[in-house]
Amino acid sequence: MSFRLVSDSDESIKVNEQWNEVVEPALKRLERNAAKKGWLIDTFINKRIFNQINRFNRSSSIRTTHPDETVRKLTIGWRQGSHAFSYGNTFATTRWKNIKLSELNFDSLFEDLTDRLLS
Repeated sequence: MSFRLVSDSDESIKVNEQWNEVVEPALKRLERNAAKKGWLIDTFINKRIFNQINRFNRSSSIRTTHPDETVRKLTIGWRQGSHAFSYGNTFATTRWKNIKLSELNFDSLFEDLTDRLLS
């Protein structure tokens, strides 16, 4: 039992590191690039607490709008014990993507988020 607690704590530390070094910088660059592509990020919510709707322990939700009234939504988050970040549209069951903590990198995350939210 104590091993499980240590393991969960180690994973939480790794998640915080990845969040600060990869996820947040990718989201900040996405926010800067949105205006260049004619999009507006009108909702950006960053949570460090449990989210009852999608069961994430840490998450960010983003909503982009385009002048032609196109709206796109995406949530990226981490569920304790999953060993991966998940992201996709919370109102859809398809196109969700899981990336193992060890495989997450800035370039691929930024590219995929840009494709999903700004194209």
